[in-house]
Amino acid sequence: MASKGSGHWLKRHVEGVLFGLGLALIVFSIIPVNLVVFTRWVGFENWADYRLPLWLVKPFCGYGDSWWNNIADAVLLCCFLPSVLIVCPCLAIAMFVLRRKARSWGETGFGAPVNAFLGLVGLFWLATVIWAFGFGVVFPPAREKPVIYLYPQTDQRVNVKLKYPGTLLHTYPVYSSDGWNVLARPSGELVDLKTGRKYYCLFWEGQDAQRYDLSTGFVVEGRNTARFLEETLATLGLSDREADEFIIYWLPRMEKNRFNVIHFATAEYSEHVPLDVTPAPDTVIRVFMVFRASDSHAEIKPQVLTPVARHGFTVVEWGGTELK
Repeated sequence: MASKGSGHWLKRHVEGVLFGLGLALIVFSIIPVNLVVFTRWVGFENWADYRLPLWLVKPFCGYGDSWWNNIADAVLLCCFLPSVLIVCPCLAIAMFVLRRKARSWGETGFGAPVNAFLGLVGLFWLATVIWAFGFGVVFPPAREKPVIYLYPQTDQRVNVKLKYPGTLLHTYPVYSSDGWNVLARPSGELVDLKTGRKYYCLFWEGQDAQRYDLSTGFVVEGRNTARFLEETLATLGLSDREADEFIIYWLPRMEKNRFNVIHFATAEYSEHVPLDVTPAPDTVIRVFMVFRASDSHAEIKPQVLTPVARHGFTVVEWGGTELK
């Protein structure tokens, strides 16, 4: 009798401990870890669209080199993947096996909680696998085709460095650890000091976790995109040739949309991706367009754009990103 009582006592406490650990695992996996995943890795470009309070998601959506994001990455790598891919399924299997062997669980009073726990673990694991592998993890969008033009007043050797917090995907000419080193001419022609090859611009493309706010901007019909960009890019200081290249690149994506919600993230972009040019230019024009397609005319606050005039040694850069 004593042995049987001890067995019931042991089972009861083992079940309680397993249930408590499993429940804690689910809670601590679902709340903070999935918050990191959702805000940093599945492409939530506008937190307001998902009714998430800004104070809750902002710490995880800042610059790629911030300590907040280092913590977020650590949580993602150390907690999310092990808990979802290893701990949860193994724990669910172990609980199922234990339950099959211990026929008297219902008598201990933990039968219902254990069954509920098994159901939660199974649903959480299944939903995560379907979400991650069925729908695909959407990584942050690329900063597409930023190109840099240099217009010195005389032939001049120029060094250009990007302080980019993300990952450079493509560069042309090849970006070295010392940046780009070219001989720039007033016409805009660039000569690579290492190879002697001539270029008209410096190209790069990268990917990072920066988010842009589309609460201000413009809503433009797809068929009116070209005219809108011609007028706006002139205001922002691009020459006809630079604007032509900008429009030729982006128009095929934008013209087919019923509407485009457009924001020029000049200040945000310049702060997020500092550009170090030596010798220092007199004028720097950086145009970075953020847009998303819309099936209806969205109501947003009009963005105020500041006209830019060129003088002296001028550096021009344009690029953009499309939010899905």
